[in-house]
Amino acid sequence: MQIESIDDNNTIALIKIRLENAENYFVSYNSLVLDVNNEWMIISNVALVAAKNLSPTNR
Repeated sequence: MQIESIDDNNTIALIKIRLENAENYFVSYNSLVLDVNNEWMIISNVALVAAKNLSPTNR
């Protein structure tokens, strides 16, 4: 997992995360808000998935 960017403004944050496995690339965009207990809560997650191009010998 790689965190590509974090943009925060005290109580709201946007985070872009990149992941991959043997077959796919994933990018996740998360919106977070700081709650009354001073803990970050994810309020939305938009995920993109792209298949890796695998040759027949890599399957």
